[in-house]
Amino acid sequence: MDILLRKAVKDFRKLGWRSYLIIFTIILSLGGSLGLYYGIQAALPMMNQYFDEVNHADYTYQLSDETWISQTQLDALDDIDKVDDYSGRLFWTASLELPDQNERKYLLLVGLDADLDHPEVYDYAITKGENFDKDEEISAVIDQTFAESNGLKIGEKIEIDGLNDNDIRIYGYVNAPEFIVMTSNPEYLFPVEGSMGVIFLAKDTLKSYIIDYFTSINATSPEDYTDLINYYSHVDYNNIAVTFKDNPEEGNDNVKAYLREECNVNIEKAEAFEDSYAYTLMQGDVESTGEIMMILLVFMALMGGIIVYIIFNRYVYGQKQQIGFLLSLGYTKRDILKYFLFNVIFISIVSIPTGILVGFGLGYLMLNSMFAEMANVSFLHFSFIFLPEVLYLGLIIGGLLIFLSIYFSINKINKKIIAELIYEQTEISNKIKRVKKISRSYNILNKLTFRNLFRNRKRISFTIAVMTFSLLIVSATESLLDSMYYNVNRTFSNKQNNIDTTERWDLNVIFQTSVNDSNPNSIIELIKKMEGIKEIELYTKGLITAEAKGDKDDQDLILQGIDIANSEVHKFSWYDESIKNSAPKDDDEIVISSVHALKLDKEIGDKLTIKNAEDKEFKFKIV
Repeated sequence: MDILLRKAVKDFRKLGWRSYLIIFTIILSLGGSLGLYYGIQAALPMMNQYFDEVNHADYTYQLSDETWISQTQLDALDDIDKVDDYSGRLFWTASLELPDQNERKYLLLVGLDADLDHPEVYDYAITKGENFDKDEEISAVIDQTFAESNGLKIGEKIEIDGLNDNDIRIYGYVNAPEFIVMTSNPEYLFPVEGSMGVIFLAKDTLKSYIIDYFTSINATSPEDYTDLINYYSHVDYNNIAVTFKDNPEEGNDNVKAYLREECNVNIEKAEAFEDSYAYTLMQGDVESTGEIMMILLVFMALMGGIIVYIIFNRYVYGQKQQIGFLLSLGYTKRDILKYFLFNVIFISIVSIPTGILVGFGLGYLMLNSMFAEMANVSFLHFSFIFLPEVLYLGLIIGGLLIFLSIYFSINKINKKIIAELIYEQTEISNKIKRVKKISRSYNILNKLTFRNLFRNRKRISFTIAVMTFSLLIVSATESLLDSMYYNVNRTFSNKQNNIDTTERWDLNVIFQTSVNDSNPNSIIELIKKMEGIKEIELYTKGLITAEAKGDKDDQDLILQGIDIANSEVHKFSWYDESIKNSAPKDDDEIVISSVHALKLDKEIGDKLTIKNAEDKEFKFKIV
């Protein structure tokens, strides 16, 4: 046995570049597969960790415009069973026009209790600068994406002309996970990143700005806002974020009962964390990416196994004459298996642990890169999450990859007779072969090439398979990127491509107030007369809630009022057979996207009930 061991060591050294290629291939294929698996399994835990760092709310409560609560009423939440932490917020939306910019920007101003250094629930992370100063009235912090997109610097003062021209000084940049959809992926409000920002400031400062705003309007408006001004002077918050000790559903019922019965306020929306836009949209992106990763994982594992099999198979067949001599000297087939197992064990000890480490590292870097882009945080912001199943899977896949790659080769050698191994003879077929006379050919090089190419059919088959899997991985990744860019170009028109787009507008203007199109001197008519205007289309849009059928969840959707049949600005294709679809002709008819129809479990001809912000119901027929 010592002779076999020494020979195995000697032969492994002779293996040379093949040994390094086998180890390198296993590390890459195993590490790549585990990295993709880690990305699939750790994505949601890492995303939850991101929200846990800011102590995300179990439920948020948006109060109606007419009923807010005071600081005293908010503090009474301490006495409610199941409540753990809470934060009162004063939300107010305003607009402003920044210097050297033509379009208006929008801000969500969030007023917080200045006596607290940070909110108890839904905190924000200071990425640069410092937090707002409670002793400095106009101090505030702003989300980093909006600030960088619009060139706003720390220490700079901005004037919010949509809030009576009040000033705010930027003390720092923040990252606010709760509003990541609004600032980074504004799918439901604005189509351009950087068009809406979030500013955190002292609640009393924001209250005084709101009161000044209505006081200024009251001085010139025919309507009397005195009662509203007095009301705003005595209330503090219109939004509450709450975490519960256990059983959030029961705690949610207790809080809603308190707000409605004790505080006499109307709850516009009570939203669980899992239903929030920020969480659901990030979760959707993560799950879609996971499906793609799973496909690439399978391709990579198969490719690695085939490459290792080809290399080791050639190595084993190169040793068959020596195996024949060893068998003739009295060594058993079991001894021969142990002889090869030494090489297998050595390769496993080096490649499998390294492949597992590469898998953890690759998966961690992939997720950090993805979330850094989605959440606007720095690279390597997220902490590493150790998943034991990745370690176990690495040991299993690595062991199987090596074992299956060599088992069939060694088993085939052991089945051959000793003479065949020693003299490298092949079994003679008992069939009569017909010999053809070979004609003289002057193209000897081509003859030799094709003869050597197809001499070993299995080898060429495996080579083709490996190349196919490699090209599949490359082409799948490239197709994914191309389809993403194509879908963007297919939706929005631009000068760099001539794809038939669905959104054929160059400028989208959102009015804060309704526009009267019947007036000949309206702003719409004035815009039409401007030089360079080719076409203009007016439409309305607003956020509504659509009721689902059965156990399906209700959906918050954008209701858009346009002339569907004649619109040249917004184009879309009918889902399924176009003969079943039609543009709305009556006031009670509506068209809905196929994606949301599936989520609502609705079909053409069904009735759809929607609710507006004032909780009024309207019924439509889906056409």
